Amino acid sequence: MPGGTYSYRCDACPLIIEVGGGVAWDDHGRVVSELLWVACGACGTMHRLTEQDGTCRVSVFPGPVRGMKTVKRPDGFGGEYDSYEMDGDGEVRDVGDLPGGLKALGRLACGQVGRMATTSDLRAPDGRYREVDCPVCGNPLDSFGLSDWI
Repeated sequence: MPGGTYSYRCDACPLIIEVGGGVAWDDHGRVVSELLWVACGACGTMHRLTEQDGTCRVSVFPGPVRGMKTVKRPDGFGGEYDSYEMDGDGEVRDVGDLPGGLKALGRLACGQVGRMATTSDLRAPDGRYREVDCPVCGNPLDSFGLSDWI
């Protein structure tokens, strides 16, 4: 599944968002599923869209993510190490289907219809990091994470 996600932090809001996605193919080169992370341009709430078998399922964070929390993870040798994950006010929840699939992203509503921030909104045309503004408050975003899926 090639692709990846990009994490950004706005110190002014404060807001943390992750955008990006990936595609999975079968042995015959046919796309079997697509995943896309977007964030609402009005409030910053992240949405996950998963398109598979002709259906596009939408999941949503309970609201904007405003911080990170430290969690303990097993290190594989009997010990633990500190890691970080988004600190939301609840679990990601399934909210239903998006008729028209990923191509209908402009109709996905959260704070305002058609204002979802995607990777292409926050990356330079060549895919590199660039200075971008927060989709919510307009202050500069600080990029702090990149996850490439191979």
